[in-house]
Amino acid sequence: MSTEPLENLEELERRAVACRRWRWMPGMLVIYPPSASAYLESAEGPFTGFKVRVTFRHTEQSSEPYEGTRPDLLDPATLGCLLALVREVWGQGVYLLPDGGWYVKGARLQDGASIGLGICATTEAEALVAALEAAQ
Repeated sequence: MSTEPLENLEELERRAVACRRWRWMPGMLVIYPPSASAYLESAEGPFTGFKVRVTFRHTEQSSEPYEGTRPDLLDPATLGCLLALVREVWGQGVYLLPDGGWYVKGARLQDGASIGLGICATTEAEALVAALEAAQ
């Protein structure tokens, strides 16, 4: 699980959603923006720190449940989905190596050759977002 400093976490979550290869996946923990939270609270009752798990696939043209929605990159299931997105781009052999930082490495399925994306980050979430950004 990431230990991303909270002041950088929101920016990292926004970077993830801004990636061309980003999409919402079932099981991701969704953080709604204050405007959507206020609307849902007024309609459904009082909530604090409102979060909802995405349990459906988006079929609409919009890739966000609400504008400004972010994934919770402290949630283990959301990190697993982010890893799945990275593997869709770079191949199923991609893995993270925690070795004085988080490195994104892998193996190409065709020839088994090792690939290193040159990504080293301080947290798992940051490494995964950087790998998704590198696929732009």
